[in-house]
Amino acid sequence: MPNILDKIQEMMEKFQIPADIGRIPGKINCGEGFLNFTADQWRNFFMIYATVVLWEHLLDNNRLILIHFVKICQILVSRILKRDMIKEAHKRLVKMVKIIEQYYGQKKITLNLHLSLHLCECANDYGPLYAFWCFSFERINGMLGTLPNSHRNIEQELMRRLLNNKKIDLITSTNETRGLELLKNR
Repeated sequence: MPNILDKIQEMMEKFQIPADIGRIPGKINCGEGFLNFTADQWRNFFMIYATVVLWEHLLDNNRLILIHFVKICQILVSRILKRDMIKEAHKRLVKMVKIIEQYYGQKKITLNLHLSLHLCECANDYGPLYAFWCFSFERINGMLGTLPNSHRNIEQELMRRLLNNKKIDLITSTNETRGLELLKNR
């Protein structure tokens, strides 16, 4: 009997989305499932797949939470935001948090849920979240993660690599400067 992740995977494979949107990993049902998603992949999952593939597996109260969450995501990840859209997102965030508290208790109101209530304030102050979200940091972290390391002291190893590269750059740049000065004199 296939588990829920297998069913979700099958449904997601039936979707045909444009290549420029980005890909969801081919196999979500391998050990950790969704844990390795980047923020960009989570956005795509909720904006495109979530409502269709999760609907039959959710209770009514969770469906209501999902509806609010997907609409909030659609609004807040837009490249262009209008003030009335930001107000709608905030109202939905408050409703969603209240539904979570009503059905699951106050202990389920985590720090992340509380912080999400400030997203609209950030959007009002600084413009669309798209302009300052952390996808670029995730991309850089992904590149750093591919560098060879011992898997013990990764941070120290990366710092040593950066410092050694900087030393090499300093040596190279001083030699180039001398070479350029010699060319000027000739």
